[in-house]
This record gives sequence, structure tokens and C-alpha cells, in this order.
Amino acid sequence: MGGLALLGGACMLIGWITILWKAFSEGILWGLGSFFVPLVGLIFVATHWHQAKTGFLLHLVGWIIFIFASAAAPDVPAESMLRALGVHTA
Repeated sequence: MGGLALLGGACMLIGWITILWKAFSEGILWGLGSFFVPLVGLIFVATHWHQAKTGFLLHLVGWIIFIFASAAAPDVPAESMLRALGVHTA
């Protein structure tokens, strides 16, 4: 299930980058706010749905895939899941 977790993580990352791209296209304050304050990113998605829906839905699908991968492999330690996403733990 490591590949499935990796796919979910990639979808989340691409979706988030897409939202940031759209936010910066709208204005520098939207972009910086979305990058540094997560609530601003959600406000941007809500107020600019026509621009941000693709990134938001891709991010949401990534979360669903990642949660499914975690539920399907409950015996896999969290460290293995993080390694599959490229995060190195101590």
C-alpha cells in the first residue's frame, strides 16, 4: 500500500501547488496568505471557486486515497508511511 499512499501524497501536493498558483495569479497577498495561513487558502477556494476548484478537488482526492491506503494497511507503522512519502524520520 506504499504506492497508494505515495499517489495520495502526490495528488495532495499537486492540488495544493495548483491552489497556490491560482492564488498568486489573483494577487500577491492572496498567494502569500494562502502559503503562510491555511485558513486564507480555504477562504480563497471558497471565494474563487471557479479558479480553484480543480486544485481543491485534486487535493481532496489525494486525502481520500491517502486515508484509504492508511486504513487498508493498519499494520504498517507510521514511519513506513512517511518514508513512502519521502519524509525521513530520525
